[in-house]
Amino acid sequence: MAIPTFMPQISVVLKKNIGRGTVAGTIAASERFKGTAREIDLTPYLWESGPVVVDKSVRQPAGMFSITLGDKMAAGEFESLYGLIEPMDVIEIRMARNTSKYLGAGFKKNMPIKMRGFVTRIGRDEVMGESGPTRAIIVTGHDYGKILQIMQIAYLPNEVTGQRLLTYFKFFENYGIGAEPDKPSSAFVEEVVREVLNPFLADMRAAATKSDVSSGVSPVLDIIADASVTKGVISPFGTNQWPGGTIYDMLTHYGDVGPWNEMFVEDREDAPYLVYRPNPFKDPSGTLIQEMRKAPASVTVYDEEVAVLSVARDDAAVSNYYWVNAQSYSLIGDPMLRVAAANSQPAASFYLADYPNSSPFLYGFRRMEVQTQQGPRIDGQAEAVFESGQASGLEFISDRRAILVANNRDNVVFESGFSRIRGREDMNPGMTMKLVRGTDAVGAARGEGVTSEFYVPAVRQEFVPFHGYTTTLTLERGTGFIERVQRDGGANPPYLSEKRMGGVYA
Repeated sequence: MAIPTFMPQISVVLKKNIGRGTVAGTIAASERFKGTAREIDLTPYLWESGPVVVDKSVRQPAGMFSITLGDKMAAGEFESLYGLIEPMDVIEIRMARNTSKYLGAGFKKNMPIKMRGFVTRIGRDEVMGESGPTRAIIVTGHDYGKILQIMQIAYLPNEVTGQRLLTYFKFFENYGIGAEPDKPSSAFVEEVVREVLNPFLADMRAAATKSDVSSGVSPVLDIIADASVTKGVISPFGTNQWPGGTIYDMLTHYGDVGPWNEMFVEDREDAPYLVYRPNPFKDPSGTLIQEMRKAPASVTVYDEEVAVLSVARDDAAVSNYYWVNAQSYSLIGDPMLRVAAANSQPAASFYLADYPNSSPFLYGFRRMEVQTQQGPRIDGQAEAVFESGQASGLEFISDRRAILVANNRDNVVFESGFSRIRGREDMNPGMTMKLVRGTDAVGAARGEGVTSEFYVPAVRQEFVPFHGYTTTLTLERGTGFIERVQRDGGANPPYLSEKRMGGVYA
């Protein structure tokens, strides 16, 4: 019997962004420090007692990484790595389980990039144990989502960012007096990336390259917007009332991120991308609820790759009364909206009294009430259309509510949980995973099995040198139960089909 073997590989590279010529003020750094290489391969310093962990999620402002290194003298530097790595230096992490896919000159650079981010903290632990002293360096940080968090809009006297409201933050001026007061949400995100985030990154590069030890280069890249939300515009009355906060908070607030859309940073080979798209949820029949320019990528996992699978169903997310407010959008007031809806729309559009998977007679009265910060596009239209803004707004809110209902009315039959599988460098948050049970990766049939699909909002990649490489997936909207209840038993009942599995060590 042939047993497949793998030799997972990893590459961790530090790219110096901080070119330090002084320690503080006029205190000069040593010539030794000034000679630090602008790029340091950290891979040789990884050790078996310290994992490399990459955590990314579509639900978090920024992905994170953690690297544990052996505290050895850096080659040619006569210094510990602890003295060479600084906050806001750049880290690039690449991993692969089957490196034969990436063979060739410099195959480590051909492996998929799993993290491109900034160092946040450098720690050094020195411990005296039974076998002698142990010294380790722990480097943690975040991907480019960190930029969306450290940039803040504040309205304070002489506040540096606030002084740039008419330069960096041109969209505030546009929304106040511009010719296009109602901006499509994707265009708004693209403008923030172009006019706010990338100028900040350009200033960061300029500051880094001014140093006499930087060699005139910076590893910091611009962010590219991948915005594909097609419905909804943002009202000027909303953004002008923004009380201040991080760029991430502003984008998620006015981008309707959560109930209808999602926003996250995705590391691609050429650059970090800020992805803004509709939630890629499917109904129990497998049909996408919202229209998408591009469906999320799907990765097939066979049961022989699975070490842990833990899923469950519950009624915690069951809702049967749905309401969407739009208080910040012009022409729409919530009290007026409630009266209009009650007079013109059937009660079944917001109260699911007869839907089995969320029946109030089974699960009790469960209300879900959320706010949208967007509305319909009515400016620039014919007079009659413009004056019907209230009716248009009601239609938009009704559509928003219909999506909310479709996303949540069947929560009781979807599975959620997590799975730990053999390292898969092709798994990224925002993908779907198809779990095939009963057939192995080379297609050897073991019966019909049970095939289920999950949405994967979060992925944790963990590489432990000389031990292994695993991938842990957060799972949502799993269809395993839906598949089971459609099986009629017969020759391949679901329970027996599940037992025809190879397991992770097959």
